[in-house]
Amino acid sequence: METLQVLLVGGRQIPNFLGVMLLRPNKVHFLLSKGSENLLDPLYETLTKVEGLVLPDRDQIKPIDANDFQANISALEHVLNEYPNAQISFNLTCSSKVMAIAAYEVARERKDIKTFYADTSNGRIVWFKGKEADEMPIKISIEQYLTMYGRKPVFKDIFSKLTFSQEAAIKSANILASGCGKYLAFLERIRGTQGSGSRKVAIKNEIEINLALRLAELGIVDYSEENGYLIIRSNEDWNFLKGEWLEVFVWHEVKKLQEQTQEPFFDDFAVSLEIPMEGAKKEIDLACIYRAQLIHCSCKTGKNSFETRHLDELSAISNLIGGRFCTRVFATDRLLPNDLSTAKSFLDQAKQREIVVVTGKELPSIGDILKKQAKNPDYQRI
Repeated sequence: METLQVLLVGGRQIPNFLGVMLLRPNKVHFLLSKGSENLLDPLYETLTKVEGLVLPDRDQIKPIDANDFQANISALEHVLNEYPNAQISFNLTCSSKVMAIAAYEVARERKDIKTFYADTSNGRIVWFKGKEADEMPIKISIEQYLTMYGRKPVFKDIFSKLTFSQEAAIKSANILASGCGKYLAFLERIRGTQGSGSRKVAIKNEIEINLALRLAELGIVDYSEENGYLIIRSNEDWNFLKGEWLEVFVWHEVKKLQEQTQEPFFDDFAVSLEIPMEGAKKEIDLACIYRAQLIHCSCKTGKNSFETRHLDELSAISNLIGGRFCTRVFATDRLLPNDLSTAKSFLDQAKQREIVVVTGKELPSIGDILKKQAKNPDYQRI
C-alpha cells in the first residue's frame, strides 16, 4: 500500500526527519511555511538519501502563510485529493500553532488519517489520532540508521587478531589516554617503525621504561630491560599501538557510561565500522545512537592529527549519513599545537564544519563530552 507522510516545515526539523525514519512511509509531502525555505533545503537533501523514499520535485514545493488557517486547510485538502488511495499520516511537530491546528482539523474529517507528535525531549512518538500505540519509543540501531541511507555497515572486530586479551587492550588504552602528552614521542616512534610482523622499539628515557613495564605486565608487548627495547609481536598489535588504542579507549568510555544506570543512555553504540563504497571505503571510528540521532567520532593519533584533511574526511562521511542531522566529534591524543595561529586555524576550520574537537587534554572526559553532545549539542542538529 502507498503510504504518505505530510511534513509541516516551519521550525526545527529533526522531528520531521525522525518521523520519516521511524514510520518509514514510501512518500512524503511538504507543507512549507513562508520564511522557512532555508530549513527545507537540508531536510530535503537528507531525505533524498533515504532508501526507497519518494519526494516531490524541489521546485514544486511552494511556501504558504503559516498563519492563514484557510489557506492551510485548502493546501492539505489538495494533498488528500492528490493521493486518494494512500495511507496518510501528518507530523504535527515542526510548524506554527495555526498550521498544526489546520492539519489536525483536516485529519478529524477523515477517519483513516493519523496524526502524531515527535517528542524528542522524552524520546517518544505521541499519537493524537489513529494511534498505533499509546507511545512509540524513538529507538533504532546503528545498522537500521545507516540502512535508511542505503549504507550497509561492516562491523570490524579489532580485538580477535591481537596477541593479547580484550581486557588488556582496554587497560592499556586507559594508560595511554591518561598520559596527557607524555607518551606522544614514544608512540610516534612506534608509528614510524618500518617492516612487518615482529618489531623492536628502542626505549630512551625513564618515562618510556615505566610505560614499557606497564604494557609488558598487561601482556601487550615483550620487554627486555637489559637490551633496552620492547618487542611488538604482530602487525595487528602494531596497528593497535599505532592508533586503534584510541578507538578502544573512546568505545570503552561509552561502554562505562552505558553501565552506570539501569537504562542505557545511548540506544546503540559500536566501534570501528566500515561503509563499503565504490572506490575508497569510509570508516567510522565510533558511532552512537541517541533517540534515532547519530553521534559519530573520528579518532586520530600522531603528529599529523591537526591537518584539515581529517576534518574534511569527517565531514564527507557525515554528509553520506545525515549531514547536519548528526553530530560530528574529532578526538585526538595530541595537544593543540604550540603555535597559536596554527591551533586557532584548526579550531576555526572545525567550527566552520560544525565539528566538536576533543584534544589529549580533554580526552579522559570523552564519555561526558559525548553524553553532553547527545543531549545538548554544541551545534544544533537541525
